[in-house]
Amino acid sequence: MPLASTGLGKALMLDLPESEWRTLYNVALSHPATPHARLPDWSDYRAGLRQSGLMSCAFDLEENEPGIRCVAAPIRDAGGKVVAAVSLASATIYMSEIRMHELAPSVVATAQAVSRELGCVVS
Repeated sequence: MPLASTGLGKALMLDLPESEWRTLYNVALSHPATPHARLPDWSDYRAGLRQSGLMSCAFDLEENEPGIRCVAAPIRDAGGKVVAAVSLASATIYMSEIRMHELAPSVVATAQAVSRELGCVVS
């Protein structure tokens, strides 16, 4: 699946420069995971990733596949580099945008706990 269309992928992308975001976004546009995959336009996508960086988590709002939403957060190594991600996914009937925001702190806390185990100093 294209990195730019999944919650896990977006969490892995958070520390990349925006020029790489654009490259990965273009790959996702040209090679969608499913015929029904949909990404927002570039300016909305970029704004979403910027917000994800501030929140330390990323959302997949059915961009990869209809009916599935995801909350994901990056896992960092001892040097603070993103090396993995953790996510929580569910069907949209159970995962409203409000619910996603409610779950985000737990997903971030889980990622931070794993990051601490890897030696990352998490504030």
